[in-house]
Amino acid sequence: ITLYTDIEKICPYANRVLTTLDELKVPFKRVELPLFNKPACLIGSMTASKLYPEDPIKRAQVNAMIVHATEKIIYSRWLKAVGDESKKAEARDDMEAGFEWLNEQLLAHSETGPYFLGETYSVADIAVAPLVGRALYLLKYTLQGDELAIVKKSARLRNFIDAAMARPSFKASFLNDDEYIAFMTQVFGEKFTKDLPKTTV
Repeated sequence: ITLYTDIEKICPYANRVLTTLDELKVPFKRVELPLFNKPACLIGSMTASKLYPEDPIKRAQVNAMIVHATEKIIYSRWLKAVGDESKKAEARDDMEAGFEWLNEQLLAHSETGPYFLGETYSVADIAVAPLVGRALYLLKYTLQGDELAIVKKSARLRNFIDAAMARPSFKASFLNDDEYIAFMTQVFGEKFTKDLPKTTV
């Protein structure tokens, strides 16, 4: 692992990574660079990727999507519904609103898809797919509702979900149903398992 950090030590995100690596005793090479004077070759290597658009407008759109998706598809907030019947309807409505927002963003940037930028797979899809996948697990096992109305209605959204979650790279690191149930059971115990369909218990 090679970690590039700012020599000024002002970046909190680099601080997080360094602390974690040190705590876990993970070996890595640290390269310190001036925060506001990074070598052009390094900047190019970070941005000139097939997953990151070269066009500055599309790049800005991808960045905005990544930021706002974490504000709209809030899996951690919906977890409050686990074991609490009084919060399930609210969680489902909130999830519906989040997916409606996602559908609007997808249509605004490509009417056909299947990905955020159309046929081009990008870091926007990589950022959003894990949020969507976990939300759908929560819908399936905790909220126990039918498919979200917006997913039923929008072919664009359905195509995005299917395409993004079918990528081999995504599937390789995404937990399956059994792993999700095992994790949720470990964290929430009976609060989670009491809502499971009898066939999965």
